Amino acid sequence: MNLLRRMTLIKVGIFLLLASLLSGCVSSADRIMSDARRFSAVTRIDPNFNPERGSQLVWFSDLIVQDSSAGLQATAQQVSVIQGTIESQLMRKYYRFTENRDDADYMVAAALVMDDSVQSQEITDLVQIFPGLANAFNDLESGTLLVVITAPTDPRTAPLLWRGAIQAYTVGEALPDQMRLDRLRSFTARLIDAVPEARN
Repeated sequence: MNLLRRMTLIKVGIFLLLASLLSGCVSSADRIMSDARRFSAVTRIDPNFNPERGSQLVWFSDLIVQDSSAGLQATAQQVSVIQGTIESQLMRKYYRFTENRDDADYMVAAALVMDDSVQSQEITDLVQIFPGLANAFNDLESGTLLVVITAPTDPRTAPLLWRGAIQAYTVGEALPDQMRLDRLRSFTARLIDAVPEARN
């Protein structure tokens, strides 16, 4: 075999190897993006929940985060984005927020559950709705945002007037920071979109 033919075969081999590696990278990225778009959402409403326009909401507390034993922990910025999106979406539905529980018509509570701790199970059991994702294309953990609206007492004991949960995969650093925040906004807004408008 002459030198020219040998060099040509080596170049072809290198090209095929690079093409195979790049194909694998694109395929993996495509699978991650596919998982990043997947979610499962469930909502329930009490038929007697008929909020009037301008009804006032008070937070039970800041967003509760359960992630101590999860592979990924929520950042302060992510928590702020979720809580801020809940507020802004509810205000678009003609609710108002107050810091005084005595002035409130309803109370809103929210939790981000990202692990399997006892506390996480207690929160999930309290809300009693269970979204379920199909198996991920990649080996990814999932997180669930749960939101409830109750009378302005204690959401752990008050009847749940509205409740919702949305579950999605935690893709971590596979996505850029801004894309992760936009994804959180989108999923949170999608969940709160199911809350009835305060317009009666």
